[in-house]
Amino acid sequence: MISVANKKNKNNPINYYTLDMRNILELKKKIDFKFDYIITKRSLINILSKNVQLKILDNLGKLLNKNGKVLSCECSITDQNNINQHRTKFGLNKISPPWHNLYFSDNVIKRKKFKNIKLINIHDFTSTFYFVSRVINALINKQNKSKLHYSDKLNLIGWKLDQSLIKGFSQTKIYEFKRR
Repeated sequence: MISVANKKNKNNPINYYTLDMRNILELKKKIDFKFDYIITKRSLINILSKNVQLKILDNLGKLLNKNGKVLSCECSITDQNNINQHRTKFGLNKISPPWHNLYFSDNVIKRKKFKNIKLINIHDFTSTFYFVSRVINALINKQNKSKLHYSDKLNLIGWKLDQSLIKGFSQTKIYEFKRR
């Protein structure tokens, strides 16, 4: 992906950095500039301490330009719990996060008083899909005694529907922050 992005942006090169998120401030020692955007994708949930997750998020703000943003695409335990609440109503097993993930709590993120960043929005962009795939499709497959498949027609329909149709089930969200 990085090589494709660089080929497409020959006149405007993009710098990419990868490192252990727990050592994010080490990056500050390696560069002499700040970022317009920092994007994380399912990386902070691999930190198994809520306090360390929050500290890393806040530290990302130290690496931003004045109007910089952090876009963090991570999983939400809040909406995972909503999914499970509906699954149990229909006799379906709860879905647990993998052992190596600690999903974000939306309320914790909303209430946290960060020093370097401010939460702008939590983008709930896959809610309809998750409700259709994790509740409705799972129930139909259970009733038909068939196995679930990612490519089930109902899952594909769930992707094509307006994702704002059903709110509160987006297991994956984008947490948008701006620099303070």
